[in-house]
Amino acid sequence: MEDKRKLLLFILIPLGIVAGIVMVLLHRTPDLKGIANEFIVSLSDEDFKKAYSMTSKNFQKEIKVEDFPRLISESSLSRLKKINWIDQKKIANRAILSGQGISKLGKKDIPIQFLFEREFYSWRLYGIQGEQGEQEDE
Repeated sequence: MEDKRKLLLFILIPLGIVAGIVMVLLHRTPDLKGIANEFIVSLSDEDFKKAYSMTSKNFQKEIKVEDFPRLISESSLSRLKKINWIDQKKIANRAILSGQGISKLGKKDIPIQFLFEREFYSWRLYGIQGEQGEQEDE
């Protein structure tokens, strides 16, 4: 009976330690707003390599790295100065971060959603939904 308890403890203690480490890693990953803001800053700095590295493998299968700067320049993202994040929803390994953008020319309340998927222990961008192709008077 004593040997069974020792064996059980020998198995449960390492499992508990591993579970604790996994929980710490999951809680230490940056939040969605932080990732989205870092993505926007990377685009503002024209650091397209960094921004592209924040996208998911599924996104990268569809959009090649050499096409990414053109895609961004043709989207409303290139005209955004700031985004005020309003809501986020997480469902399993997917998440949606919703906000209202402010353009570089001052237009407010531009709806935008960043779509994320979890890859291993981090969130990666796999899509962006917002106003497309709308031009402002300059």
